[in-house]
Amino acid sequence: MEKIRLLVLSVEFYPDRLRGGGVYARNLVNLVKDYCDLNVLTLRFRKNISLKQVIQVRVPWKITDAITFYVAYLLYLVKAIICVLKFKPHLIHACTIYDAVVPILLRKNYVAIIHGVSPFVIGKITKKISYIVLKTAKLLIFHTRAVLMAVSILTKRRELVNSSKVAIIPETINPNDYSYDDLYHIKRIF
Repeated sequence: MEKIRLLVLSVEFYPDRLRGGGVYARNLVNLVKDYCDLNVLTLRFRKNISLKQVIQVRVPWKITDAITFYVAYLLYLVKAIICVLKFKPHLIHACTIYDAVVPILLRKNYVAIIHGVSPFVIGKITKKISYIVLKTAKLLIFHTRAVLMAVSILTKRRELVNSSKVAIIPETINPNDYSYDDLYHIKRIF
């Protein structure tokens, strides 16, 4: 049987701070790397970690402000599109709302992780992307029930609370506390 081809999109991977999409991506990869044909695309990656499946988008400048980040992010999106077309994943795991832009554009199956309510209230473009993610993701992962409740109230989508399209998995998912079988959300999509 063919392994699931999984592409993890995360702007940060193995981050220095212990929160957010980068932590979720790191722990998810450590958990599923033996069970999936896996690739990770990232913009920020600590150099002292070696994983052959990690593709880093390199920019010739230091990302120090919003402008340099947005230019680097555009390069990241282009590279992500190339990776999707080359790798042909069965599923894309978007570790932030912004990472979901690529599977939305390419109309691919994806899982989106929602870490908080800020994407639903800050910025016109970000809000639009967030609402599209709610409609199009195969699975929405919230890191706490409180975030799920807040998003459902804020977006006036109370049906999210009891939806089969929703899972609650802590962003600090620890491979020592879970097994691949516990990550039913990857399996139930197929």
